[in-house]
Amino acid sequence: PEPRPRAKRRPGILSATDRRMRWLSLCLPAALLLPLLAWTPSSPRLATAPRRHLHGVRQRLGQWSSGAAAGPAGGSRRRRAGSLAARAQYATTAKSDEYDCIVIGSGVGGLSCGSVLAKEGKKVVVLEAHDRPGGCCHSFRRRTAEGTWDFEVGPSVLQSLGDEKSVNPLRMVLDEVGETFEEKTYTGCGMWTEEGYWRYQLGPEEAQGGVKEMLMKMSSNPARAIKEYDNLKEELKMVSLLHDACPLTSLRQDWGALITTGIGMMPLMITRPWAVRELPKILDSFHRISDPIVGEQHLKRFIDVLSFFSGFPANGTIGAAMIYCLQEFHKPDASLAIPVGGSPAIVDAFIRALEKKGGELVTKAKVDEIMVENGKIVGVRLQNGKEIRAKEAVVSATTVWDTVKLLKDEASPEVRKWKSQMDETPAQGTIAHLFLGIDGDLPLSPEGKQLDPAQLFVKDWNRPLSDPQNVVTVSIPTILDPTIAPKGKHIIHVYTAGTEPYDLWKSVDGDEEAYNNLKEERQKILWEAVERIIPDIRERVDVQIDGSPLTHAAFLHRHQGTYGPALPAGKRIFGILPEIPLHLYDTPVNGLYRCGDSTFPGPGVPAAVASGAIVANTLLPWYNHALKILRQSLGMKNNNRREGAPDIGIGHVLALLKESYFNRLTPAGAGAAGARPRGVAAAGPLSAAAAADVRRCA
Repeated sequence: PEPRPRAKRRPGILSATDRRMRWLSLCLPAALLLPLLAWTPSSPRLATAPRRHLHGVRQRLGQWSSGAAAGPAGGSRRRRAGSLAARAQYATTAKSDEYDCIVIGSGVGGLSCGSVLAKEGKKVVVLEAHDRPGGCCHSFRRRTAEGTWDFEVGPSVLQSLGDEKSVNPLRMVLDEVGETFEEKTYTGCGMWTEEGYWRYQLGPEEAQGGVKEMLMKMSSNPARAIKEYDNLKEELKMVSLLHDACPLTSLRQDWGALITTGIGMMPLMITRPWAVRELPKILDSFHRISDPIVGEQHLKRFIDVLSFFSGFPANGTIGAAMIYCLQEFHKPDASLAIPVGGSPAIVDAFIRALEKKGGELVTKAKVDEIMVENGKIVGVRLQNGKEIRAKEAVVSATTVWDTVKLLKDEASPEVRKWKSQMDETPAQGTIAHLFLGIDGDLPLSPEGKQLDPAQLFVKDWNRPLSDPQNVVTVSIPTILDPTIAPKGKHIIHVYTAGTEPYDLWKSVDGDEEAYNNLKEERQKILWEAVERIIPDIRERVDVQIDGSPLTHAAFLHRHQGTYGPALPAGKRIFGILPEIPLHLYDTPVNGLYRCGDSTFPGPGVPAAVASGAIVANTLLPWYNHALKILRQSLGMKNNNRREGAPDIGIGHVLALLKESYFNRLTPAGAGAAGARPRGVAAAGPLSAAAAADVRRCA
């Protein structure tokens, strides 16, 4: 029979082959991303308006406050200087009907994407459904007779920004957009387990109180545990260099990634070509690296707990996350941090970056539909019927499930298939919260020292960490930031580790008595955890606010209130190469991209920020992106492009490429290797002609 004629593909719709090639194009650069650094629980927007699930709270504690209203008579309002969270309101109407790029959602992923695009001269608007930005990174305010309480519901375990050499993705993107925020640092996390109390201390492993002292104290065979830990660090030494060789800002999801990642990778590959064989470890499940080396019980448990910040133990956690943690967390000045004023300080920094370059943030702008014409994204339609057009792209920073609901065009079979696949993505559990305001001083730790702001409770090692009601996080931010509570008071946030089953709570939705009984039963583990740390806490409670998974889902507009997609690492392509365990950023519709914590590299503030920056880089011409990396490589100031300035040409990039490579191959640029090709002299400072060329390009 005659061959069937080839079906014509609708314009703007990517074929299956195109999408596979796009997927493969990110494998190398994505493997070098420095992903998940902090565990960021998605949190209910308790500050916006009460629901029936919070029945009785208003009667016990008085009127809700959104944080903008004045304090009670005779009370004092604690206002943080320069905080956008304190201003009366945000814009609720876009200034224009057309933009280069539209970003849906103002979590840190969406704000990261918007601020980078605005810095590069794009006309950007970020649309937020709620009355304030931030997504999971926000706090809510409660006023009582004692004063004002600002309850933090965002990230509670966050790596500090570090110095200018830090490879923390949050620090790198904030540096790029020229912003920062004030933080208070601390060096460890308290652990409460069956064996008793022990402390995980960041910094050098050999230091007093460091990892090796902890292993000496807690391990059944200390000598074996320390030897296995040293062997594991040695196994990770080369693959850790691959992380540092390719900075976050070099990643993008198109063929330009071969150039932008190559700028950082090639010098390492020239001096240490055998490093390429370590690449698969970055995407594989970490247990395939650790299990052949580590057998001592306490060390295995420690690795599982550290891995669990990703939502999985070592078996299921992407190797890149643990490779980063075991390297970066043990540098001399490594520390954790509390943002002064809470996680809204992070949001404020990105909003400043967005607005100072002409970008817009619009709140109370709920998107009802992502509009598609002839297979190409053309804009969005808001719930009030207003249409906003996008000339280049729409970026959805909502979850994968919520993005699918907004994309209503199903004319293409490929789009229908993609939507079905995304909608079937398994979800991790949700979170139950207990917010407490207490009176008096905190007790010392069992070691006789001040408690750390971050505490972790594990009930039973014989159960998987992912079991519901087994792992609880306790955050006490007022240890370092007393300004968020009345004088002499402390704020404590207790929450489950993203493992609460949503269906269990959904079954009692609408039945108030059953709901309250379930809440009382499921909160027992939260009280058990916090009473291990502060035994008399029930007698000292001034304020108690409960947040169930139902409020968690409702106030965040988040699918089932989930912590993120349940996509563990460890799957193989053709049984050989590890595959990227999370969704990437493109879609089968031309001009529609996604970022945020349901895309690679996953949950967590730095991970979400990274995803937004990667999408922004993808929307820039690769040669503009490459020149930005070259400037950073040469230690030059990254000046922002003026509005209306012409695009930088490919020739401008190539003019600096040779000099950049030679500089990076000198001993200062290549570390211990210090090698350079035969006949190539060490390059001196950037030539005057090259510097003038860069200034002219800028």
